[in-house]
Amino acid sequence: MARERVPKASIAGAPRARTIERKLAGIQAVRSILARFPSLTNLLTTDLQPTPWEPPNTYASIVPRIIHLVAVNALLSCAPPSSEITRFTRGGNVFVADTGNNCIRKVTRSGYVISFAGVCDPDASGFADGQGPDARFNRPLGIAADNMGNIFVTDYSNSCIRKISPVGEVTTFAGLCENNVIDIEKDGPREESRWGLPMYISIDQRNNDMYITSGLQCIRKISGSDGMVTTLPHGSCIAGGIQYVEEWGDYMFNSLQGIVMTEQNRLFAVDDTCIVELLDNGEVERFAGACDRSGFRNGKDALFDALGGINADQNGNLITADITMNCIRKTTRAGITTTLAGECSQTGNGTANGSGDKARFQNPWAAAVGVSGLMYVVDTANNCIRKITPQGFVSTHAGTCGLFLGGGSDFLYPQGVAIF
Repeated sequence: MARERVPKASIAGAPRARTIERKLAGIQAVRSILARFPSLTNLLTTDLQPTPWEPPNTYASIVPRIIHLVAVNALLSCAPPSSEITRFTRGGNVFVADTGNNCIRKVTRSGYVISFAGVCDPDASGFADGQGPDARFNRPLGIAADNMGNIFVTDYSNSCIRKISPVGEVTTFAGLCENNVIDIEKDGPREESRWGLPMYISIDQRNNDMYITSGLQCIRKISGSDGMVTTLPHGSCIAGGIQYVEEWGDYMFNSLQGIVMTEQNRLFAVDDTCIVELLDNGEVERFAGACDRSGFRNGKDALFDALGGINADQNGNLITADITMNCIRKTTRAGITTTLAGECSQTGNGTANGSGDKARFQNPWAAAVGVSGLMYVVDTANNCIRKITPQGFVSTHAGTCGLFLGGGSDFLYPQGVAIF
């Protein structure tokens, strides 16, 4: 695809007992497998044991995990390479930033929903570090996982970055975390840095560098080696709009959303109606879509209406959620855009499952891609999580699409999703 410099943007702002016994009979076999693969013990037994803050309905909560472990037992009996074992165990859990409920959810492969960190209630916003339900968030938005299973969250209205360990311990990773305080961005050591409305996050799995978009229209980087925070060129990091900076060239971000570092070492960001690539030399180039107009069109001259999060598959294809067009789009490494699921029209919203354009979404905000090719979508205005198979069939993975209660086991305007 021919490179194109982007012009300056305008300023803007009860299973039965016998069944259970059969499942329990497989545990001993699984334990013998774990003895052969010690590195898997923590990850798998975390799925076996209910976390301390889960409901006391133990059989209902354990059985899906036992089924998962028995499947792992069968897989391991085939003795695949250890790297393939890691890929299998990682692809199973979906982590969701349940923005309206101020918490982080974990959704298992079977669709079982767990409140992983924070109290899932629209009225439980705030700030506190701690274990599981002792923590508090204020509109968590972006979410990403590193190679060790740590989850990183952009705590949007607390203006900071949070870290959640594999066992649910929440700490402040970067920033001050002041409730509803918008800071002017400040670079430096991550503990001393300041953040204004952090939005989406992506982690370079090779070196743990983190890239975060800001509602103050800039992109920040946290170095994985020394924890230093820096601001990438082409952004103002100033509340109230965009300011042109002469020494950074002629492009300024207009309405930043998602960001992704692909396995091919290419960094892309969503800027409202277009996808831009951030080059190593500091330049920003349009990759797909038009940065100065909205609409819908597939192909090399694609148009997007209003993009949210962005992710990438193992081949470097970009997956975006076209929020107001109610569909999921794919853009190849050659810059050719197609529709994966949904009708792609402003009136084509709904809750229907089905293949391709027969499926319906309502303002989907982001999608994550697993190693198996399965995609998980936060169907934001439908308050549910959808699954898309590699063949393009859409089903409901978790939540009740169209329910608007919030709290308890119900999602409320989830906006971020990651897989580990």
